[in-house]
Amino acid sequence: MNAKTIFHLNQLRCEVAKQAVLKDWQPITIEDKIKCPRCNSGNPYKNGHPYNKQRYLCRSCKFSFQEQPLVKCSCSTPGSHLDCQNCPRFKEFLQLVKKKVESLQELSIEELEGLQSESNN
Repeated sequence: MNAKTIFHLNQLRCEVAKQAVLKDWQPITIEDKIKCPRCNSGNPYKNGHPYNKQRYLCRSCKFSFQEQPLVKCSCSTPGSHLDCQNCPRFKEFLQLVKKKVESLQELSIEELEGLQSESNN
């Protein structure tokens, strides 16, 4: 195989892997990641905004706390914004794509093109 064919094969693997991961990708909201520091419940709600800091109240144990969100991104397509480069969700997405690319190593160009056309339909 020449360099151009190898490049095309790797490009196809990446595209097929990206489409496969995007098919199952679920955007999350900031509140999905915030947990109560007392009971570890993932069920807080916003409870005021004093001193420009968001407060939360746990629905389970009624503990009031202040916490910075772990995730600032709720993109439906990871990497679509410049800010995504430092987002933990984008890094998670890249890891999933990398694993998928590794699982596609044995497929030929024809098989990859078939998968690509299936995902585009």
